[in-house]
Amino acid sequence: DLGNPGILRMAAHRPRMAAQWGLRRISWRKGDVLKGVRGLRVGNKDRKWVDEVWDMSSSGKSSAPVSSDSSSYGNGQLVRDFVSMELYAHERGYFNAVECINTPAEPLKFREMAGMEEYQIKLQELYHDGIEGWLTPVEIFQPWYGQAIANWILEKQDTNKDDEIIIVELGAGNGTLAISVLDYLQESHPEIYSKTSYMTVEISPRLSEVQKLRLKTHGNKFNSILASACNLDQSFPSKPPEVPVFILGLEVLDNLTHDKIYIDEEGVASQVRIYPRGPEDEEEVSFSRYTEKKEVLSDEYVMKAFELFTSVPKENTSREEGWFSWSKRLTNGFLNDTFANVDSAFLPTGSLMCLEAIAKAFPQHHMLLADFDSLPDSICEAANSPVVAQKIVGKPSLRGSTRDFPTYLISQGKADIFFPTDFQLLSHMYKSTMMEIGGKNSSQCSSKVISHGNFFQNYAALEHTELGNGDNPLLLDYPNMQVFTASSE
Repeated sequence: DLGNPGILRMAAHRPRMAAQWGLRRISWRKGDVLKGVRGLRVGNKDRKWVDEVWDMSSSGKSSAPVSSDSSSYGNGQLVRDFVSMELYAHERGYFNAVECINTPAEPLKFREMAGMEEYQIKLQELYHDGIEGWLTPVEIFQPWYGQAIANWILEKQDTNKDDEIIIVELGAGNGTLAISVLDYLQESHPEIYSKTSYMTVEISPRLSEVQKLRLKTHGNKFNSILASACNLDQSFPSKPPEVPVFILGLEVLDNLTHDKIYIDEEGVASQVRIYPRGPEDEEEVSFSRYTEKKEVLSDEYVMKAFELFTSVPKENTSREEGWFSWSKRLTNGFLNDTFANVDSAFLPTGSLMCLEAIAKAFPQHHMLLADFDSLPDSICEAANSPVVAQKIVGKPSLRGSTRDFPTYLISQGKADIFFPTDFQLLSHMYKSTMMEIGGKNSSQCSSKVISHGNFFQNYAALEHTELGNGDNPLLLDYPNMQVFTASSE
């Protein structure tokens, strides 16, 4: 029951991922444990830790925490819980109900494309064909995308040591990054591959099974752990490994759940819960069955995220638009002026929970997260407002179109809900969390934000993604994407 069909657009003209070339973020975006996981050829101090992780997974101690009980959906939930059930609930959630990621059958032949126009046409063809799923950059540029990230890992790793290399990927989709990294290490760096363990933290049971099936060729080098990134520490041993863990996340932040707040004219913040819409409720969106109700700000994570949001160091607030313009004016006390046009915001409580879980499970780590810093056509004027969209495949006349919804208050599992990331705020949250939870001092936790193109300029084998006219979509596409790297040792 879609009710109002929303706004229909051809996906090729709605960029979530490739604004420069008029392409939508053609994206997303995510059995039994493999036998024989004992006896990893690593010969180092963290072998027992890896075996313990494998044992916890096989014993069922790690499990996706999102309930499949639809009776609680929109029945007095905080916004983060409502969004989480819409996206991740077992069987009914978006990432379990549909094939949400489109993996090309074979790598694209970039050298045979004349230029960016032909590249765009090829992506349109891939997008219009096949399943409901979006395309992501790691899928489009496979295997070269993953190989570049493997090069980043090799740069950070002291390859002269006999330490185990532990890679943890959050929200691994169809497993394409894991395949690209492990294939590359196996073929080009066999001595490194021999001491590598790669595990995914996957909230979707369906995608977890897809990953295990596609990574079978790597045997005991790979495992998928069914868990949420927001509480991943519960699925790993209480004693962390003795070597830094490599944490990867591609388009994970945008689907981590958020909470919503409102600010009144006196500058008082209220949190939001979702309830079924009754006859007395204002019909802001006529086809939605749910409505927002404000209440006193009291939730621990909403309060903590709001405090971090309003305490971003002023030297980090150089950007003058959107989310950080709002934050800058808040910290300077201009609440009434700021909320003349914007009186609400979505706070990244899911990202905060994820960072806290990482600080507990992996206090020593190197982290790489890639995501979008801005999104077009968001649902409302609230700061950090999401895009809510569904790819249409059922009707031939609309195939390849995207249905945009004007609200996140939709039926369970109906569409993708994704948020822009402010990487300056993320940097502030990261440092604060590592100092508070991870016990680090300021000099022990560092982070950096680099554009998507610059990152791959540094680490990719660019000759493989160059087009006939010399343009390179790996560098030119995704202008609204940033790469966040961080280290805590």
